[in-house]
Amino acid sequence: MISLVATVALLLTIYFIQKLNPFIAGLLAVVPIKIVGTALMSVESGGRESLMLSIKGMLVGQFAWGLALAIVYYVLLRR
Repeated sequence: MISLVATVALLLTIYFIQKLNPFIAGLLAVVPIKIVGTALMSVESGGRESLMLSIKGMLVGQFAWGLALAIVYYVLLRR
């Protein structure tokens, strides 16, 4: 429950920061929500072993989504 409240609070913070500096908002959106939020939920539901599996999934996902974001960025850059 704490991770859910923290995630919502962070989303609200990102919403307001987006108007001031979109780059910083993008950094905040990736790091805390994905890593900290998922890690807290994993620990709450299954302990250390669940956290380790979650971290493995986040590493694979980070590379996959990073590649997708790089492609979108490149396409937008060329238009």
